[in-house]
Amino acid sequence: PFVLKYQEVHESTSEALDWLECPRQLFSLELTFSSSEHFVPIEPIRIPYIAEEGSSAIDQRTGGFPCMNKLLLKLQPISPVPTSFGVNIAFNDCLGHMYFGQLSTFNVAFQDLFLPVRLPLSFWPHIFESFWTGGMDQ
Repeated sequence: PFVLKYQEVHESTSEALDWLECPRQLFSLELTFSSSEHFVPIEPIRIPYIAEEGSSAIDQRTGGFPCMNKLLLKLQPISPVPTSFGVNIAFNDCLGHMYFGQLSTFNVAFQDLFLPVRLPLSFWPHIFESFWTGGMDQ
């Protein structure tokens, strides 16, 4: 699964980036995904605020957001073909600077398209029949 997690980088890999301090709070974050002819396009995901744990300007007593940073993507295959998706990111910091970048590509393997159904076994024949006859298209 694709998981978005705030992770601080302790070592800089480029001297050109030594002057750049990674923002601790991200505002108006947007994730966009590349398209595939085998999948329905994935809608962009917009997150109003996300921060490193402990640096939140929001009341710390809430105990939830922005500490929960997992995303669940709904993928809708058109044809059962393995593919990969590129992920672009854009966000602002607390000073109004805008950042753009690319995140790691994630792959969807053939077996990922056929994960077990989380329903009692008694429902499986009906679901299979609906898939087989094309009744799930509506």
